[in-house]
Amino acid sequence: MWTVLVSTWTLETHPIGTGFLLVYFVAAPLGAFWMLLDGWKHDGKLTPKLALSFVPYGFVYYYVYYVRTRPRPKGPWQPKVYR
Repeated sequence: MWTVLVSTWTLETHPIGTGFLLVYFVAAPLGAFWMLLDGWKHDGKLTPKLALSFVPYGFVYYYVYYVRTRPRPKGPWQPKVYR
């Protein structure tokens, strides 16, 4: 909290620390917005799992457990299962 409200850090004086904080505080709302859009697109309605969008960085859990486990569409470019 101190870093955001009281600090005198700028991009000129501390470029790495300020850049990290900028990414940290911008990623949470953008990830939550992405999670809501993705859930709406795939489920067609707001489901209880989308309540995670109100938890900071809840989109990481959503990505790992819901997005990565979706079956991928089969296409001619993907090989069939080898036996």
